[in-house]
Amino acid sequence: MRKHLPDIKRNNNYCLPVHKAGNVIVFIFLLSCSACNYWFAGRMNHMKEPEFFLDNDAINTLNEDNIIYEPGATYVYNVAFFDKNGHRQFSYVKYNPACRSDRKISCNTWVLADSTDTPPQYGIRIDKIFLTVYHSKGHSSLSNSQTIIKYDYYNSKKGKILIGEITGVIEDSAMIFLHPPRQHSLIMTEFSPFPIVKIPLYIGKEWSGAIDIPENMVKKAFPDASASMYFSSNYKVTDSTSIDQPFARHIPCHIITAHNTGNAGNSELQFHFNPEYGFIRMKYVNIDDTQIQFTLENMYASRQKNTTRQPLNKGNI
Repeated sequence: MRKHLPDIKRNNNYCLPVHKAGNVIVFIFLLSCSACNYWFAGRMNHMKEPEFFLDNDAINTLNEDNIIYEPGATYVYNVAFFDKNGHRQFSYVKYNPACRSDRKISCNTWVLADSTDTPPQYGIRIDKIFLTVYHSKGHSSLSNSQTIIKYDYYNSKKGKILIGEITGVIEDSAMIFLHPPRQHSLIMTEFSPFPIVKIPLYIGKEWSGAIDIPENMVKKAFPDASASMYFSSNYKVTDSTSIDQPFARHIPCHIITAHNTGNAGNSELQFHFNPEYGFIRMKYVNIDDTQIQFTLENMYASRQKNTTRQPLNKGNI
């Protein structure tokens, strides 16, 4: 079993478990100033990815015992947005040319709109998120403790719009911990419970954690904020069920409900977890009462299953 994460800083934007005691996990959030998002649509769709985004670094040995998030796997999620009243919204991103003369200005601006129409001021719609598992360390010190993953933002018709973000996932015999995408219109997932399961799973099982988000990161979502945010997180396995997805039928899942309670409000995450496919459905109710829903709709191999290993949690679903 791999070692648990040490209390040290990293160079990427992610949350780092710093203490584990029983069923309590404590997290801190760290933010770097390295640029992690680039425009990747229209006439710029032939732009080469930055070197530090390439999966060509030394092999990450922490991947060796992964059963779900195996190197080379790509998971395709459909993403849906809803406003405070439950009305469907759509996320658009566009290029901001002002960034060419002022590096403090983001090259990518985004908006949530109530229509599927795409007038010029809206830009290009984001409706899918691709999660790719790296073979290598991905030029990231995060690989000292986690498997490296990359999120890319897609439009169903135009393909990849943005070179997205690099982060990590922890998978071992005791815990699965996934960093969700947290850029652009998905920034609110930063303030909600993270997708975490503690193995083995059974109905009624509970665990908890704590999250501390520094002011500089809070300002990414709330520019007028003047303080950090902290949350206590509580998880409970509430049910088990079988669901159908485009890639498989009768998928056994546990349903986990998690709540964040903090100084700036409350948020919630309910997710369906399967020991072969991981986090299949994730429904966020954010601290501003908006909702984001992720649904796993497809997977692509180069994923070569190691048939000598047993799936995590086998016999407990």
